[in-house]
Amino acid sequence: MIKILEVAEKLKKDLELKKNVQLQDFRIFIRLNLEIDVYIVTESELLIKSLEKKYFDYNVNFRQFQKSEIQQYSYLTESFNDQNLIDYGLKYRFTSLLDKKPNTFYEVNRKFPIPVVAFYSYKGGMGRTTTLTSYALDLAIHKNKKVVIIDCDLEAPGYLNFLILLTTIF
Repeated sequence: MIKILEVAEKLKKDLELKKNVQLQDFRIFIRLNLEIDVYIVTESELLIKSLEKKYFDYNVNFRQFQKSEIQQYSYLTESFNDQNLIDYGLKYRFTSLLDKKPNTFYEVNRKFPIPVVAFYSYKGGMGRTTTLTSYALDLAIHKNKKVVIIDCDLEAPGYLNFLILLTTIF
């Protein structure tokens, strides 16, 4: 997640230098799947191609718009009316997904027919996500098990970093 933020900030600086010269406006969107979408209002297709080449190693999607297109679609109008150049996407805390009030206890009254494994540590940087992903991949690849991964660090789920890398290995 930290790397994607660095890439978004680098993109912002690059595009700010080109504003009013090669482009009229831009917005950067960080998606939940850790891809970056960049909407650029420009007439220059060469600018888009040069940016695609420069950011080829990252999950960055560039989309060129004309000024008239922005006004045709309300979601684009809202995005470009926002003064923030980077949209960091949805941010949820785990408790916002639950339907009970904060500081109340949850009780599980059901036996699960499948095993549930949890990796827990109150301290960050202890390797929970690395252990979770490694264990899940081992079960899936070597034991031929169906696995579901739930990373409860909803602000920065790190398991996607491992899975994106694996798609290039296989």
